[in-house]
Amino acid sequence: MSEPTRNSDDEAALNAIRLVAPSASVPSNTKSTGNSDDDAASAAISFLSEKSKPKKLTKQDLLSPMESMPWLGQSVDQPKSTGGLEELGAGTGRGMYMAGLGVGQTLGLASKEDVKEARKSSEGLMDTRMGRLGNLIGGGAAYAPLTFIPGANTALGSALIGGGAGAIAPSESNEELGKNILGGAIGGPLFNKIGSAAGAGLSQVAPSLREGAAGSLNNWASGSQSMGAASSVGADISQASPELKHSYAQAVAEGKTPKQDVIARHVEADSLPVPIRLTEGQATQDPDTISREMNHRGATGLSQFHNQQDAALTANIQHLRESVGPDVFTTNPTEHGDTLIQAYKDRDTPIVDDINDKYQALNDAAGGDFPVDGQTFAVNARAALKKSLKSGFVPAGIESDLKAFESGEPMSFEQFEAMRSNLASEMRDNPTGNARAAAKIIRQQLEEVPLKGGAAELKPLADSARSAAKERFSALEADPAYKAAVEGTVPPDKFIPKFVTGGDRDNIAIMRQHLDGNDRALQTMGVAAVDDLRAAAGVDAQGNGAFNQARFNKRLKIQSAKLPHLIPGEQRQQLETLGNVSRYIKAQPVGNVVNNSGTLSGAIAEGAVNLATNVADIKTGGMASVARKGWSMLNKGKELKETTKPLAGGFKESQ
Repeated sequence: MSEPTRNSDDEAALNAIRLVAPSASVPSNTKSTGNSDDDAASAAISFLSEKSKPKKLTKQDLLSPMESMPWLGQSVDQPKSTGGLEELGAGTGRGMYMAGLGVGQTLGLASKEDVKEARKSSEGLMDTRMGRLGNLIGGGAAYAPLTFIPGANTALGSALIGGGAGAIAPSESNEELGKNILGGAIGGPLFNKIGSAAGAGLSQVAPSLREGAAGSLNNWASGSQSMGAASSVGADISQASPELKHSYAQAVAEGKTPKQDVIARHVEADSLPVPIRLTEGQATQDPDTISREMNHRGATGLSQFHNQQDAALTANIQHLRESVGPDVFTTNPTEHGDTLIQAYKDRDTPIVDDINDKYQALNDAAGGDFPVDGQTFAVNARAALKKSLKSGFVPAGIESDLKAFESGEPMSFEQFEAMRSNLASEMRDNPTGNARAAAKIIRQQLEEVPLKGGAAELKPLADSARSAAKERFSALEADPAYKAAVEGTVPPDKFIPKFVTGGDRDNIAIMRQHLDGNDRALQTMGVAAVDDLRAAAGVDAQGNGAFNQARFNKRLKIQSAKLPHLIPGEQRQQLETLGNVSRYIKAQPVGNVVNNSGTLSGAIAEGAVNLATNVADIKTGGMASVARKGWSMLNKGKELKETTKPLAGGFKESQ
């Protein structure tokens, strides 16, 4: 009877046995079942059944089988090695990480794309023999806890457990998942024995391996990190930074197709006064990618990147404030209010002086005998009050003066000026609205300046004074802020909230007209608006506080109709851009679970891996934790660079 031949799969299985017990010899005349996988498993079980206690391994025992494993050395262009132990340690960590990634995929916390990227990022490591050996060890150690399940030491139990392990193994496709389940069920009995033996052996050699690997894993991780493929700029590439232009040109040269909407977001963020780089999820606005980035940010190091983005959002607000108000040094609404009130007073003073001068000219032209007919004035005032149903609300002092003039008492220039002043005080300070309205009606009649008979030649002077007074009166009525400022009815701390940030759009437009020529006042209005938006975002005057995009954009929308009268066009556009970019960065996708605390979803994913690592540490003398940490260091840097590279997610890979 001829000796059965074994194919490469058989050899792989038997070589795995040799890894556990190098001194073993598997009978070459093993009876064939016609199925190479079954043959290999049967041979393994037959051999291991005879060995209730595996031989204790040494480091040399672990390394020697490599030469008899041709499938470990198929790479043509291997990367420059930094040392066998470094590759072994990193490979072991890679094996454990992939096992944990499979658990995360089963829980819906990782995707097929994650598996693909993880495999791609470790291609250099897996091109080394020691890397592949370490990967085999790490994978076995990660699944070692399954050997503690009751019934795991039976053929049926180990087959079922093997199939379950295959189901939670990482996969890039449904076809691969099916193969994993089938392979696990067939190889379960074999790997149950191998896992137990490997755990016992590793516990003996772990101290020396750990000592050699712990100090060198960092070198492997830093030496093998690379940025990967570049992305592109789609909107107006000519306006982008040199960094984005270079990435765009490189990606196009590689035959990649730009995703225009993604590129536009990258360019938009890059156009801010303080440019901001977006992550892949933020630029693509893909809910799954955003959720994955947020849920894994602690493990990938993305949290620090997010903090830098938040600081940049705040820096943009400060930059815009300085751009809008280069001559403004006030820092809060009360000080801003003081500035605008004083600006109105400065505007009003020469107007009032001009009116007074015109009345004085009229009085002088009459030879000191003021030509206003007091009796006609009183009669006209009574008629206007009656028409508005305000006759019963005339303040007592003003009522007394009206009666005196009605009786025919002449009005001197001094009395005319005094009555103007008294009526202004009543209009400003009287607590009763009807009394203030009555005083206003009387004041309007007084400003009409009814001349005495025979004073026709003084009419031009009277008309000039009358016109100036009426113009000021109309301006006060049209601009509530002007009136409040000169009459002192609104204090400084309430002035900005009432008339600027909380003011009516059309009234703000009138404010701007009245303060035209006073650059500091106009800049203060704009700065007050920016400060209001900054406060809405949760950032104080010193730049403290996390930028809240939802409140910022809500306030920006409310203020949008006023902003053209408060902020110049370029800075206004930058505010809109800042709102958009803050939304890309901070808004969370609807329908996806995002871990805001950094402890829930991430803990679920880590939990399964931690359990396997802790149990494996018992069997490997702590080697599992060191290996896992090494792989984490390697993968962390790669994932962070890939996620945050220029134009991340902005291209479709070439076919």
